[in-house]
Amino acid sequence: MNDFEYETDQIISIIKNKRAVGKTLRSILFDIASSRSNLSLLDPFCGSGSVSRLGRSMGFDVLANDIEPFLYIPNYVYLYMVREDLSSMFPSMGGIDAYYSFLNLHGMYAASTGNCQGRALISNHYAPSDSIRTRPGKERIYFSRENALFIDAVRDEVETSWMEGKISAAEKAVVLCSLLYQCSLRANTSGTFTSYHKHLYKDGVPIRSRITDMMELTIPVLLDDDGKRAQVSQEDALRFVKGKSADIAFIDPPSSAQQYGSAYHLLNSVVLWDDFVPSHKVDSDGNLADKSGIRNDWKNTHSPFCSLKHSYKAMYSLLQQIDCGQLILSYPSNGILSTEQIYELLSYRHGEIQCVALPKKRGGGRSSIDKTVGVDQLFITGKVPSLSFLLPEGLERMELVSSIESHKNSIFHPIEEEFEHFSFIEKIMIDTSPDYSQFVHCSLSELKKISDTFSSHAAESSVQSLRLLLKVYGSSFDSLSSKSRLKMEKRMISIIRAIFNYERTSWSDTVDLITSFEREYTNIWKHRQTCFSVAAHYRDRMKVHGHSGENQL
Repeated sequence: MNDFEYETDQIISIIKNKRAVGKTLRSILFDIASSRSNLSLLDPFCGSGSVSRLGRSMGFDVLANDIEPFLYIPNYVYLYMVREDLSSMFPSMGGIDAYYSFLNLHGMYAASTGNCQGRALISNHYAPSDSIRTRPGKERIYFSRENALFIDAVRDEVETSWMEGKISAAEKAVVLCSLLYQCSLRANTSGTFTSYHKHLYKDGVPIRSRITDMMELTIPVLLDDDGKRAQVSQEDALRFVKGKSADIAFIDPPSSAQQYGSAYHLLNSVVLWDDFVPSHKVDSDGNLADKSGIRNDWKNTHSPFCSLKHSYKAMYSLLQQIDCGQLILSYPSNGILSTEQIYELLSYRHGEIQCVALPKKRGGGRSSIDKTVGVDQLFITGKVPSLSFLLPEGLERMELVSSIESHKNSIFHPIEEEFEHFSFIEKIMIDTSPDYSQFVHCSLSELKKISDTFSSHAAESSVQSLRLLLKVYGSSFDSLSSKSRLKMEKRMISIIRAIFNYERTSWSDTVDLITSFEREYTNIWKHRQTCFSVAAHYRDRMKVHGHSGENQL
């Protein structure tokens, strides 16, 4: 697992998410941080969590907040929890792997038989009775019939297990996080849940396979425990910022008249699971009078930032309360407030303001109030060491640095070259690497050489990475320092778990690989029981799932 996997895994797509500007934000944060360490990042409108995840992977102490329940759940999982938490979860269910397998089978059984064995809230009120022959106007078509039954079965099982004390609140949050992502991914919509497409199939063929493909829960990809769990809150942003201070504040407030509570009402219903039933009254033509079926309580999270009348006052109040060394404000050029108003609001407390304009394409859903193509604007206050990434050379540098950073957790075929500020464990694994301030002093040719070397030497698959690690670990065991041994062991465990959880096509090859080294490492096993007991555990689990290799003991 590398930081990119963590930063992009199961991100719920919402209005104004920051995935498209991730590289630029990373460079800005690097520039602001410079050589300083132990910095804090305040994110009062964290939304899908893209920026807060970026901050966590960069080592910031993150304080994140969003008032919507469907956003709080995944942010709690990805920002507060760490990978080590998952390994000890669901003990009464046989572990996280076993429980996820059960939930997927449980959901697929409901989808294939039409029997969800629980409350059928989504399938009864937000899905058609027949996915192929939908009846637009007569029924809501947010999901295929099959996926709606999957949601009902999984969600009700999780709620029942939690109420009976079989799983904890944290364990419930992990599963809900995975389910919410699937609900977002498989929804028959174009961005929000205020409307849906009329049909799922044409002439018996899926119109959009993304929507009709069967849901499947996957275990979240989290960071290793670095002692910096984020603080995650669910409250109004104006209340959240009171009494808090941070080195950097990232502000990404709502900027259109679209309220998130109504736009994503169905995701909140999946989280709350409170038996809300939308109206099924019909008009004189027999069509649903309430086509969207939006929850009645969406106004509980009503934001003044979405109001033409109140947005200026709300922004002024927010900026006056925020206590931070530097501030980054994200606001589109076609938002409720004009660019001139944003400059005016920032100038009340900040003397130096720089603006980075990032052209964008308009996405799906109601992403702007006038539906025109806008420009993402990042307003940065205070002095920044260098905004060199805005220049053509800087953009190239940013791409190269991003490429190098993406290989931070890669396993390589032995790299013979030596690169300044880098150190390797047995030439196959990065031990220490430079920070951004050190990259700034490298020439483009040096950066390109590092990037090209890493790309050409990186293992092509998880199985190949594991093979390289096992081979070098065994041949160099006696000469390795205890610290290097531990790092290699952790990486092997991480890869084995990742293969078992996410790469099913590689199970058999992994079983064969682990087995082939079993005899060779008999003596090492006595010294390093932890690593190989985990490997053996996953090998045995693969056998149970019918993926045993030909050369097993």
